[in-house]
Amino acid sequence: MTQISATHSPFSSRSRSGSNTDISILAFLFLLPFAVLVEFDFVGQLFLADIITIATFPFIVWRWRLFDSLTQRTVVLLGLWLAAQILTDLINGTPTDDLMRGWSKIGLTLMNLIMFTILVGDKPGRTRALLAGVGGAMLLGAIINYAPHNPFMLWKMGGVSGLMILSLALLTGAKRRHYYVAVGILTAGGTLALYYNARSVTLFCFVAALFLCISILGHKQQQLRQRGLSLIKLGFISVAGLVSILVVFEFYSFAVQSGWLGQAALTKFLMQGGDKGPIALLLCGRVEWAASLKAIFDNPILGHGSWARDMAYRFAMNQDLFAYGCPVSDYFIFESDLIPSHSLLLGAWVEAGIIGAIFWATATYIIAQFLKFAFSQRHVLVPLLTFIAVQLLWDIYFSPFGASRRLTTAAMLVALLQTIRYYRFSLYESEHLG
Repeated sequence: MTQISATHSPFSSRSRSGSNTDISILAFLFLLPFAVLVEFDFVGQLFLADIITIATFPFIVWRWRLFDSLTQRTVVLLGLWLAAQILTDLINGTPTDDLMRGWSKIGLTLMNLIMFTILVGDKPGRTRALLAGVGGAMLLGAIINYAPHNPFMLWKMGGVSGLMILSLALLTGAKRRHYYVAVGILTAGGTLALYYNARSVTLFCFVAALFLCISILGHKQQQLRQRGLSLIKLGFISVAGLVSILVVFEFYSFAVQSGWLGQAALTKFLMQGGDKGPIALLLCGRVEWAASLKAIFDNPILGHGSWARDMAYRFAMNQDLFAYGCPVSDYFIFESDLIPSHSLLLGAWVEAGIIGAIFWATATYIIAQFLKFAFSQRHVLVPLLTFIAVQLLWDIYFSPFGASRRLTTAAMLVALLQTIRYYRFSLYESEHLG
C-alpha cells in the first residue's frame, strides 16, 4: 500500500482536529440530512434542510479554496447547468412557479456541493459523518412514510438503501476485514431487497459486493496499486461487472418465475417483459425514455424549460411503447402533462438542454474514476462509496431527480471527489516523493 507523508499530505492524521469546531462540523454534517424530513409547501417541496443551507451558505462560501481540477470543473459545470436553465426558461417563457422549481433544484444542489466540499475538506471522517446522516435520514424517512400503512414498501422505497449506507458508514473501513464485513452487509441487503422485490437495490448490493471481492484480489498486486489499471484489467472489470448484472438478472428471473417472490412480483415481471430478457425488462420498466428521447431530439441544444409540459410526448410515448410490446395504462398517460423523464441525465437534457446532460456525463466520469481507484488501492471510504457509486450510476440513467436529491446527490459527489483527490495525491507522492 502506498504510504502518504504526514508532512505533505492533507489527508494525514495531522489534519485531524479534536477541537470544538471540528465536533460542531461533524454534528452539522450528520444532522443536516435529517432536516430533509421536515417539509413545507412553498412553490413545490421546500425542506428545512434547504432553509438551513441558504442561511449557512454565505458564512461558508468565503472559505472556498482551489481544490483539484476535477472538483473545480464539477462546480463550474453545475453553475453552467443553472445558467442554461435560466436562459432556456426565459426564452421559452416558462411559468413562474415552474421556473422557480427548476432554478431552486439546480441552485440548491450547487450550494450544497460547494458547502459540503468546503466543510469536509480532505477529512474522510467528516465525509463518513455526512453519508451516515444521508443513510440514516433515508431509512427514517422510509419508516415514517411507509411503516404505518405499508411496511412492505418501507424496504423498497429507500429503506434498504438507507440501511446499507448507514451500516457501511458505521461498520467498515480500510482494512481487509472491513471489506469482508462490507461484502456480508451488501449480500444481506441484496437478499432483503430481493425478498421485497426491490429489483434495482438488489442489483446495487450484489454488484457492489462482487466489485469489492474482485478489488480484494487487486490489492495484493503491488504494481497494480502503484500504477493503476491497465486497459486489459479495466476491460476485465467491465466484463465482470456486465456478467454480474446478467447473473443477478437470471437469479431474479428464476426466483420470480418460480413463485418465490409472490404473485404480485410475477405479474409485474411479466407485464414489463422480464421473460423476454434484461433489455426488455429495462425498456418496459422505465418507459419514460420514449418520451424523453423524442423531446431531446426535438430540441437538443436549448431544452424545453423547467418542469416542461407537453401532452403530445405522452401520446407519442404510448404509441412507441405499444410498438415495442410494452404495456402502458391510460392512467400513466393522463396522470400529468409533464414530459416524462425517469433519468437524471435525460431529465436535465429535456429541461435545460445539452449543458444539463454534460454535467451528468461528467458525474459518470467521476464515478468511473472512483471505481478505477477503488479497485487498485484500499481506502477507509471505499466499501461505503462502492455501493453509493453503483447506485448513483444507475440513478444518472434510470432514476428521476427527486426533491431530496439536491442534498443527497451533492453529498455523494463530494465524497467521490474527495476520495479521487486522495488517490491522485497518493500517486503523486509515490512517484515524486519516494
